[in-house]
Formats: sequence, structure tokens, C-alpha cells
Amino acid sequence: DIVMPGMKKKDVELLFKDDTLTIKCNKEVSEKDKSFFGVKTEQTFNNFPRSIDSKNISAEMVDGVLTVVLPKQESEKSKTIDIK
Repeated sequence: DIVMPGMKKKDVELLFKDDTLTIKCNKEVSEKDKSFFGVKTEQTFNNFPRSIDSKNISAEMVDGVLTVVLPKQESEKSKTIDIK
């Protein structure tokens, strides 16, 4: 879980490529809040202990908390090879 107070899901972009998860945040200045200058940042995560099943990655944003689920890829089952 990543706590991102004040951020909405429209402000966050997730990208998973080459076993690297990238989280990009971009929140523009609101006309109502002159004291807020905006946020633009990018964070990457890699070196996962196991291969990630990229087709089943999911994410949810609730009340400023981003939850990203990176399921492990199932390891290939061993296969008996016939010797000819």
C-alpha cells in the first residue's frame, strides 16, 4: 500500500514493463487552493523476488491509499522428456 493523501486515481498512472513497476503522479494546481503548487513525481520498483504475472496485476485507490497487487507467476511444472 502507498499512502497518497489528496491524490485521486486520475492523478496516478501505473506502468509495468521489463519487471519494473513505475508509478507516476501528476496533480495540477487548483484555482481554489493558491497555496498548493502541484505535484509531479515518478517512482520505480524492481528486483522482485519472483517473476510477476503481468497479465493479472491489479490496483485500487481508496481514500488516498493506492493498493497494487503483483501476483507471482506460476512456475513451470517439470516435464518428462522421452529419450530417443
